[in-house]
Amino acid sequence: MELFAGNMDKLAEPVKQAYQQLLKLQRVNPGAFYDAYALREVTSGANGDSGLQNTYLKMLHDLGQGLTDISTGMRQLSAKYKTVEEESKMTADDLSNAMQSAQSDFTKFGTGG
Repeated sequence: MELFAGNMDKLAEPVKQAYQQLLKLQRVNPGAFYDAYALREVTSGANGDSGLQNTYLKMLHDLGQGLTDISTGMRQLSAKYKTVEEESKMTADDLSNAMQSAQSDFTKFGTGG
């Protein structure tokens, strides 16, 4: 379980770094003519708060948070069940409770909810 949790952390870190880098980018502001307005609408929305850029940021955030929550849940289980004999006593409820935060993250994936 510790190995799995560590692997989730390794996956989460580059996602979080990508999210932070994208936050630094300025919104698309291509100019003041019809096609430019259409491009801006698709990429960043009329007010800079929607469109592909915003959706991509939400997805990266949710993915990073979900992977981190999986790692945290697995570490909680690992602390509770230290041996194979103890792991065999783990219930589905134990696993479900440990993964509940991650389930919530992936349910709202990309919606910003």
